[in-house]
Amino acid sequence: MANILLDYAVPFSQITNLPPPSFGFLHKLAVVVLHDVPATPADVTVVTDPSQLAALTTHAAELQGAFDGGLSSIILIRVSDIAELPALIEGREGEWYTLFGHHAIDIDGFITNTATWGGVCSTVSDDLADAPHASLANVCLFGHVGSSLSAYNPLLAFGRLLSAATWRNQQYITTTNLLGLAGTLGICESLFEARVSFWLQDDDNGNRLGFFAAGGLSITTPYISKEVELTIQYQQASFLAVNQPFNVAVSRNELARLGLKVINQFIEMGYLDPDKENSLTVIDTPEAFTVAGNLVTSPSVALWRVRMDAFQTQG
Repeated sequence: MANILLDYAVPFSQITNLPPPSFGFLHKLAVVVLHDVPATPADVTVVTDPSQLAALTTHAAELQGAFDGGLSSIILIRVSDIAELPALIEGREGEWYTLFGHHAIDIDGFITNTATWGGVCSTVSDDLADAPHASLANVCLFGHVGSSLSAYNPLLAFGRLLSAATWRNQQYITTTNLLGLAGTLGICESLFEARVSFWLQDDDNGNRLGFFAAGGLSITTPYISKEVELTIQYQQASFLAVNQPFNVAVSRNELARLGLKVINQFIEMGYLDPDKENSLTVIDTPEAFTVAGNLVTSPSVALWRVRMDAFQTQG
């Protein structure tokens, strides 16, 4: 005879939690180039082997930088007119988060046609007059010094950033490519003050990344901020789905607690600065079925330079 008492008296029903979010898209890079043949229809191609590049674009040698930086694939977007780009990228931030425009594309046109992009945008310029673009939110402008404008080293930097297992700002990583390097202290200072990313050349210490930023902030900031937001969304949405709560104080407090737990985890990883404001509040609203939240985070700022004063004393 079956033992039915326990199942009858205290039956269990299985409640399935939401699947955890995928952060893979934060580590993917899309590169926009002009079609080699004008008036060719725009297209999007996933390139998983750099040997494919030569058949797709004359800029293959430059795009190799992303693979040399550690990426196993890139998304290649080819357009005949930059005005075609918005329709190709609309709503696709969840597929790739970083959009790099080749320098053959007019920089103002690229910036204009990516104005609504919710991820990181980047391009390269050899004209310091373009420096104001570097202050735009989530825009990484690489400065190129000298002739033979090239995207290789900027793409190498993004390859290193996006292929790493943890978010790091890539201070002073090296390159063997000699194109676009700043060779004087004055140029380095000018680019840094304008918050333009750049590579530098040093006779003793080799060719190194001198600065890497987006929108005047650490290059890791937009990626860390997005990861924090997604993690909090997952925790809070899971609470709603599993517990099916009412809008009462205890539920709002739990939503806030879950968010603060995520914040503390990111502080422990070093991604958020514990000495600055990192907070989350959840309050009731007049709108039915809805509460309101306020999230403040302070991603840790990359340390690139040490300004030292030297004093001499006589005993």
